[in-house]
Amino acid sequence: MFHYVLWNTFSNFITMKKLFVLLLIFCYINLKAQNASELIYSGKLSATEKSTDIPAVFTEDGWIFIKGSIDGEEGLFLYDTGAMITVLSKEIASTEESENKISLEDPTGKTSDSNLILKNIRFNDFNFENIVCTIADLSSFQNQSCRKIDGIIGGNLLKLANWKVEPSIGKVSSSKEPFIPAFSSSGTDIGYYNKLLPLIEISLDNKKQWVLIDTGSTSYFELNNDFIKSSKFKKQKKITGEGISITINGQDRRTTELLYVDEFTLQGISFKNLPTLISKNKPIIGSKFFNGFTTIFNFSENKLYLDSQKKSVVFNSLKNFDMNFCLNEKNQLSVCFLWDKSNSGIKYGDQIIKINGKSIDVLNHDDYCKIKDNILKQDNIDVTVKSDGKEVSFNLTKKVR
Repeated sequence: MFHYVLWNTFSNFITMKKLFVLLLIFCYINLKAQNASELIYSGKLSATEKSTDIPAVFTEDGWIFIKGSIDGEEGLFLYDTGAMITVLSKEIASTEESENKISLEDPTGKTSDSNLILKNIRFNDFNFENIVCTIADLSSFQNQSCRKIDGIIGGNLLKLANWKVEPSIGKVSSSKEPFIPAFSSSGTDIGYYNKLLPLIEISLDNKKQWVLIDTGSTSYFELNNDFIKSSKFKKQKKITGEGISITINGQDRRTTELLYVDEFTLQGISFKNLPTLISKNKPIIGSKFFNGFTTIFNFSENKLYLDSQKKSVVFNSLKNFDMNFCLNEKNQLSVCFLWDKSNSGIKYGDQIIKINGKSIDVLNHDDYCKIKDNILKQDNIDVTVKSDGKEVSFNLTKKVR
């Protein structure tokens, strides 16, 4: 019996504009049939063409989805460089039993067992063969994000090819050969955690930091709390928020902090006023950071390119209500995130029973998503909540954070 430990973090932060979501998985794999390293790294790319353009969906809240197929069944998958292993939903994965098992432990300490299976995953002309996949219930993520996905494409597939991600034209491309940047750049060297998770080294406050490139996170930037305490940022004003995290095994309540990094430089580009989450996890750069660029992941030569002529990027301060809403366990709209405990008087967990005079009770998924989308478009809303058994009305206006 061979025991192999994997650390896999795919932090999906729907930041101040959306529900705060954290997907954090610690994978302990007990493999009986085959040496773990042979199995995990056994995938290969089969393609007759040198490159292919993959249908993609870029959402306003930062998600990157690509369209592919498994066993002839088409699906939508999260493009996630921060996931070590590819994850499939129960719906698209077969129910076949496997001798290889994976135990998923989330931040709450809950664990659940899942099969570890091999699949062929196709994106247009590119067929990725013998890809190790875990099977997970993605319904919590789907319900709260209002996105039905069939899986999460992780590093054990992504590293088999090179990738170009172009948010401005809604395009993702894959190639057997390295992409050539349109603009002159020496790029940034990529290192790896466990051979699969891409890391780059940055300098911040005159200190070197290895950060995970995590396109599965819709944050901009995230720094470790220990680094903050030992840097100039420890004296900087921070905004505290409290809300739920959604994990593979359920929901958990946690706090987070936000600050703005004044400036740092990467590939000759100066980034200013960068919204930064503080956490206990390893530092990451999320998908929103790359929104203004064509990003090239040349994994075959271990290089990252921000393919742009820009010399400076100034991020806008985040504008939002003091809170976010989501469905509770009773399928009722409730307050699931608060910044600075809010000055409005609304409390975490309060049920929303009216928005702009319209009554709301138990919601199905489609109705919830319509309400959520409508709230995001508003700068001012009237809400009535049920708090401690009493009905209280408030007027909410978006604020710059």
